[in-house]
Amino acid sequence: MLIELEKEFRQGGDDSEAIKKKLEKLQQEFSVLQREKERMKDREEALLMAQLIQKKIYWLRYDEIAQEYTGLKAQKEEVKAELQEKRQHIEPLEESHTEIVQRKEKL
Repeated sequence: MLIELEKEFRQGGDDSEAIKKKLEKLQQEFSVLQREKERMKDREEALLMAQLIQKKIYWLRYDEIAQEYTGLKAQKEEVKAELQEKRQHIEPLEESHTEIVQRKEKL
C-alpha cells in the first residue's frame, strides 16, 4: 500500500483527497492490527498462565498421593508390629496346646 502511494506521489498525483482517504484507511487498518496484536499477546499470556496452573495441579496431586503413600506405609508398619506382638502372645499357647495333644496321644 505504501509503495503504491509513493508511486502515485512520484507520478504527480495531485488528488490530495484520494491520498487523504487512503491514509485514513491505512490508519484504520493499522489500528485494527494493533488491537489484534494486543489480543494475541493477551491470549499467549493466558495460555502460559493456564499451562502454569496445570503444572501446579499436577504437583498438588503428586503431593497428595505422596502424603497418602506415606500414611499407608506408616499404617502398614503399625499393623506389622501388631501382628508380631499377637504372634508372640499366641506362641506360648500353641506350645501348650501341642504339649496337651501329645500327652493325650500317649494316654
